[in-house]
Amino acid sequence: MVMKSLVPWKRDEKRSDLARFSDDPLWQFRDRMNRYLDSFWRNPFELDLLEENDIFLPRIDLSETDQEYTVIVDLPGMDEKDIDLSYSRNVLSISGKKEEEKEEKDRQYHRIERYSGQFRRDIPLQENIDDSKIEATFKNGVLTINLPKISDPTQKKKKISIVKK
Repeated sequence: MVMKSLVPWKRDEKRSDLARFSDDPLWQFRDRMNRYLDSFWRNPFELDLLEENDIFLPRIDLSETDQEYTVIVDLPGMDEKDIDLSYSRNVLSISGKKEEEKEEKDRQYHRIERYSGQFRRDIPLQENIDDSKIEATFKNGVLTINLPKISDPTQKKKKISIVKK
């Protein structure tokens, strides 16, 4: 066994910065705590903040090629009209609401595990995104977002002239 694999901050040394943020246990802990605190400030009198059933967090895949980043989000049971997608300041934000299905009164439920509620995922990306060409498709409960890279990294830089007074 390689010693490097036992050291958490060295384990994924070859992975990109984009991949590290979602796999890092400390990042996941911070993200979960942020969601709990956001939930608390939205409704401070709600006592079941820490119940796992309240957490609806769609899973994502983030991949990269030389030409683009691709984000794939599993959103089963949702429609595209229930999803809000935005890109600002190098962060892709995906949010939405999955309506709770009503329980039938004449039916005895033994287990209810399907998620409902609001969610938000903020995915930090590199600065080389051509935001005018971002495309998203939604099919069979899977949202696919293609974020093309800028072919010329200097394209995003703008020269600012200095006026002498």
